[in-house]
Amino acid sequence: MGRVLARLHGKNKEAEKAFRTAIDLCRDPEELPDLLVELAELYQRFGMDSLAVEALDRALGLNPGHQEAKLKRAAFSGNR
Repeated sequence: MGRVLARLHGKNKEAEKAFRTAIDLCRDPEELPDLLVELAELYQRFGMDSLAVEALDRALGLNPGHQEAKLKRAAFSGNR
């Protein structure tokens, strides 16, 4: 649901809520970092970089070897 809403104009708050709900309901520890990366991408797209960094840090806390999260987090470190 979050992915679809993120593509629709003016639905960023609903997309964020859907991703947060999915994260809260997720019981698969391997899937949770992926959801957090997607949430970070949503935040980044709307210029909410500090929230994106928080989501990426949380993903890396759950899975320090998550390649996509590491790359995206490193990109933020390079911008600061």
